[in-house]
Amino acid sequence: MNACREIVLEEIECHVSLLEEALSCILHTILFLRNPKKVTPEDCSCQLLAPLTYAKCGQSNIAGDVKKAIEMLNITMTNIGPKLSRGMLTLSYLQRREKSGFFGFTSMSEKVYFERWRLSVVVSHSPFLSSRDEAGEVERERARDSCRNQLQLRMLHLFQAANQDSDALPSEYEHEFDVGSGSSSGVGVGGVDPTALMYGGGASGSGRARTSSTSSVPTNRTGVDVRY
Repeated sequence: MNACREIVLEEIECHVSLLEEALSCILHTILFLRNPKKVTPEDCSCQLLAPLTYAKCGQSNIAGDVKKAIEMLNITMTNIGPKLSRGMLTLSYLQRREKSGFFGFTSMSEKVYFERWRLSVVVSHSPFLSSRDEAGEVERERARDSCRNQLQLRMLHLFQAANQDSDALPSEYEHEFDVGSGSSSGVGVGGVDPTALMYGGGASGSGRARTSSTSSVPTNRTGVDVRY
């Protein structure tokens, strides 16, 4: 069985109001970097996390996958404390291979996973103070600053990981999103034993809900374990 390369980004802690924009920034960037020739990028300026900008994938099916994955993550997160929840989102890349079935009379499609990106999040659901109060605006700005700083570090690690073995990418692939609580670890989605490329820590976990899409990127890779 071929090894599956796994990249685990460090956990992000943010307020629920910033979650969608933060995850959109990371996921669209990964999807673009993994296939820049076939993805149409659009410059996207963050509204809540300005002045951060990122390359948003212009294809409606990709944007829809990202949006749906974030919505599914919100549903599957697990409570870990008062007004705190944790979840994990996995972006997997795979190829489909046809294989003969019983005595060659049937044909089956087999999923072969070659790369996974994992990101866990801890989300605060505590309400901010009144927007009319100066203390409330200070609280909001601190939350935005914290999330923005974390995103900048994750994006740096993301670019470093994406640039490794970039010349070995295949011409056709599918991507798939999985979400879960992030509380368990073990065999990756699809039964492929993953080897982890760790960026700033993080933890692996099994996905529960899934959304997938066909697109066009590594053939067989061996995984490595690197920590930042």
